[in-house]
Amino acid sequence: MSNYKITDINIGDGVYFKVDWQNNYDLFWTVISKNGTHLEIEIDEMGTKDRMSLNIKDVYSVEKR
Repeated sequence: MSNYKITDINIGDGVYFKVDWQNNYDLFWTVISKNGTHLEIEIDEMGTKDRMSLNIKDVYSVEKR
């Protein structure tokens, strides 16, 4: 699904993703760490606060910050 490699994304960038078990709330989540092919991401915007781990293959948009 993803056209991105782990090296395309930096800590602090925003990512938009698609997985069946979690909603992205139509907001970019902030990357807080990278490990292999996984990103740790969090969101704390517009009353939504959450944190999770995500595989790079689930990312379909990146917002450089």
